[in-house]
Amino acid sequence: MTLCLAAECQRHKRFFNAIVFATDFQVEGEIAKADIGRKLVISGIEEYPILLAGTQTRALGLSLAITECLQLIQRKPNEESRPVFWEPLLTEAVLRQKQRMADEIISGRFGITYEQFLATGKATFPDDLHREVMAEIARTTLDCWLLVLSFSHTTSRIFRIGDSGIVETCEHFAAIGSGYHIAEASLFQRSQNLGNDLGTTIYNVYEAMKLGSSAPGVGTEFQIGVAEWEWFDDPNPNNLGNVKLSFLQPPYYDYLAKKFARFGPKAVSKVKLKPRFIKPRERALVLTPKGEASPEMQRGIRRSAIAREREKKKRAARQKIQEKSSG
Repeated sequence: MTLCLAAECQRHKRFFNAIVFATDFQVEGEIAKADIGRKLVISGIEEYPILLAGTQTRALGLSLAITECLQLIQRKPNEESRPVFWEPLLTEAVLRQKQRMADEIISGRFGITYEQFLATGKATFPDDLHREVMAEIARTTLDCWLLVLSFSHTTSRIFRIGDSGIVETCEHFAAIGSGYHIAEASLFQRSQNLGNDLGTTIYNVYEAMKLGSSAPGVGTEFQIGVAEWEWFDDPNPNNLGNVKLSFLQPPYYDYLAKKFARFGPKAVSKVKLKPRFIKPRERALVLTPKGEASPEMQRGIRRSAIAREREKKKRAARQKIQEKSSG
């Protein structure tokens, strides 16, 4: 399918946060594939980056819904810019997209809108057909995943929208696509976090993309970019700014390839066996995890035998005393 990921970090010599992101280019059909995918779109007048995975048309539709919601809160001319409250905005965008997909299903089958179907469908259509259509709508997913690289002025945040429509706030990093398990495992291994510097984060993202490319449907070619908030030139009385995007150039990829050859996972040819440090499993004695050859078990067996013999002698002595007293 694809692999897109993003990781937060500290911008060098600045108090602002930055987000390092990466996407591959591979798209595939039923019988062919090619590195021609466009998996980065820009949304809103502040140019927020959005990374796409899944069905391309569905992902573009959801990103368009996000742009529409951003336009609803667009500032007026000469109005002060305020931070965006992203959680409710993205939830509203998901609802809009699901509404459109429901409209597609209903209009394709009956030539009416989803709103009309909700108002009159139960009375107009047979119960079995009405239940079937409602079940089909309930089963329909967004069929795409998005990473929204948001900025509330200088504060960065990564949001992941799953195919179920759940909006997830991600800490430090996030990935989507068929290679996201490998990529996120790599970033966990490197302890990637918001406090990392930009250079280290770029390498960690590069390594995650290289390892994630082994997953099905992920291309071996990818691009890496950096997103950060940039204020407009002074004077700036309305706190105006936008997201600045920068992309790595070919010499930087050559540099990262050398670092990956040094620090990345390497093939293991042969590891010497240490047989003396391998101990066979000891057989259990009377449902105990310790074997009968265990010294501790042997001591326990001897103590038990001594105790039984001592008890036997005591019973014999008491019996003799009772016989004499009765005689």
